[in-house]
Amino acid sequence: MKRLNTFLVLFTLVLPTQIFAQETNCIDTKAFLGVHSDDISQTKAEILGFENPYGSYITKVIGNTAAETGGLEPFDYIYGIDDLRASRYEDLSDMLSTFQAGDEVVVHFYRGGQEKSQLITLGSRSDAKYKNFNSEEDPHLGISDMEIKPNRLGVKVDVSRSSTAEEMGLVDGDVITAINGHSIVDWSDISTAIDAMSIGQTIEVEFERDGDMRTASAPIQSRAATQQQYKERIKVERNSGAFLGIYSNVLSREKAKKLGLDNYYGSYVTGVIGNTAAERAGIEPFDYIYGIDEYRTGARQNLSNILQKYEPGERARLYYMRKGADRSTNVTFGSRSEAVYKEVDKCDEPFFGVSGDHSRSWNKGVPVQVISKSTAESLGMEDKDVILSINENPIIDWDDISTAIDNMTVGENIKVTYMRDNREMTGIQAIKSYCETKGLSGIDKFNIGDREIVVTGIDRSTNSRTFKAVDFTNVVVNVQDISQEESNKLRSIGGVRMSNNTLSVNNLQLSPNPQKGLFHLRFNLPSRGSTRVQIFNEAGRNIYDYDLGNYSGAFEDEVDISQNGNANYFLTVSQNDRVMAKKIVLQKS
Repeated sequence: MKRLNTFLVLFTLVLPTQIFAQETNCIDTKAFLGVHSDDISQTKAEILGFENPYGSYITKVIGNTAAETGGLEPFDYIYGIDDLRASRYEDLSDMLSTFQAGDEVVVHFYRGGQEKSQLITLGSRSDAKYKNFNSEEDPHLGISDMEIKPNRLGVKVDVSRSSTAEEMGLVDGDVITAINGHSIVDWSDISTAIDAMSIGQTIEVEFERDGDMRTASAPIQSRAATQQQYKERIKVERNSGAFLGIYSNVLSREKAKKLGLDNYYGSYVTGVIGNTAAERAGIEPFDYIYGIDEYRTGARQNLSNILQKYEPGERARLYYMRKGADRSTNVTFGSRSEAVYKEVDKCDEPFFGVSGDHSRSWNKGVPVQVISKSTAESLGMEDKDVILSINENPIIDWDDISTAIDNMTVGENIKVTYMRDNREMTGIQAIKSYCETKGLSGIDKFNIGDREIVVTGIDRSTNSRTFKAVDFTNVVVNVQDISQEESNKLRSIGGVRMSNNTLSVNNLQLSPNPQKGLFHLRFNLPSRGSTRVQIFNEAGRNIYDYDLGNYSGAFEDEVDISQNGNANYFLTVSQNDRVMAKKIVLQKS
């Protein structure tokens, strides 16, 4: 028993010394440079003039490290340390593994196209000091990538409203070639340049527009400031300013060419809102508005930009095309609050009775299939006929068919020119309503596709055709997956690219706010990256666009997606090369 007590005393005396020795051995002696870096492709190395394509392109320098002390910067391209060189089999980490903290080494790198060498004393990872990350206060330029230019400098971009980019004069389609003197080859370079900045610091951007090289600069603002300015701007635009009173689409170059239009930046009218300047001026669907007074739509300004130059009550000269003829008319602008929106019951809406024939393509007009007992059948049309015009308005795509039908009243004659077996034919017939076509009369409910529509309070005393506004007290929001057919249609009519749902988006919610007449959008992004939120209507028109920059976490905003009434809309959330796409269905409860 005495020997056991002696052993316990010895063990107690020795144990602290052993623990201390273990802690001493845990000191990190591995060499640590203190940079975040990317590998680059051989193509990018050639564009930037780097002979060795296996180096490391610095994207960030960590505080209080050998890299910061030694003067390394983002966009430096490290290709060697002492006599070691980067290769297919040895990168920067491999080279650093041969050294210890405290070693003096010569780092070889490119900066601004020049080879440089710098004597640096390597440190350890424990030296590093990381800044607290606040996504709301990150510098935010306000762009998203439209297209990477293959095998050359430059990224073609879209520009967010109320952003630093818009303030400095950038517009959609500009190709950014340099930021703060650093060459821009891909989106990673843009992120590197912006992340290296501080809020309020002047950002200088070199870019290409219409073949000319230009330079612009402005103090860069935070994402939070951009978001606040955007909300204030939208609030002002909703409640004040000149209001023309049209629904419209932007044309693709291809469609503009088919219509014989030289200026494809104007607005193609799809509907006219009641008691507005457009209605009083006699504007009609299929008119193409391209100017007001001395202002013309173009790459730098659309019709909305021009309208911002005017106030309610001001008079102006409106320029537009109608059926190939150049026209102009005087217009007195009103305000949005004066607009009159009426809702036509679905049962009493004009219904022509054709669907798209997706089994074939046609270089002119739209191939269709004919629905039994419809106006189209009564007019003499058959499956695979190709509609060329409706009421003498040219039909280029399915959106034109919708525009033509939506602006008619039940009982009005519809004139359709179509092609059958290389023969051009014309038919005229009074257009029926949906319920008349389907043999429905005096009912309370009927089906359209897989939806049950409840008919209440039908007023058959008038056939005046007006556009629908959402009843926020009686609307249901359904979020659904997008079918391949819908995706193809959006791409063909509006150039909208929908992708498979490869981006994880949590807690997606869209709910109506009757007090404001808006919808509350919210979701959570678990990943981080260059993020953009967009909403399109069925015609492929972009009606909401928000570039969030390098973003993750909770997002919420109030959005106005009711301009086409109870209908389908399409939401995309994109982050880097991943996308979440959903269909939003607004319908009566």
